Amino acid sequence: MRLLAISLIAVGPVLAGFHQARQGGQRVAQMQALIAVLDELGRELAFQQAQLLVIFQRSEHELLRCCAEALAQVRPPSMRQIWATGLEGCFPLLDGVELEMAKQVGQVLGRYDARRQCEVIAQVRQALSIKEQALREESQRSGKVSWSLGMSAGAFIFIILI
Repeated sequence: MRLLAISLIAVGPVLAGFHQARQGGQRVAQMQALIAVLDELGRELAFQQAQLLVIFQRSEHELLRCCAEALAQVRPPSMRQIWATGLEGCFPLLDGVELEMAKQVGQVLGRYDARRQCEVIAQVRQALSIKEQALREESQRSGKVSWSLGMSAGAFIFIILI
């Protein structure tokens, strides 16, 4: 019975290490999803075949769907507010710098011609791609460290308590 209790106590740090490593991977996945949204939005705007609301409604990305719902209201808020709210709701793991970069898109959507909107989307997408690459490398490195520390701490506690 004592050995079971010690094992359960030792599992805590191991799980904490796994959780920390997994969260880094989730941040990378959210960043990649945001880049995919910007790719789709840029392509659709470049074709200039539909209004913003139609582009949002046709999309399968959660962010653009949220924006479509907000734009379809009788008295919708500004596109800047809609975009910012959607970003914060759909990408909760991204930090302030990444969100601020992405919010720049909301400042031009629907306000300028398609060419200008595509330029801003491309700039933001390029900056986020660079950030995503760095985040992926950091996540891999820190994920290994978190995993190792969790395993080591768990083993250490197990040995100490035996």
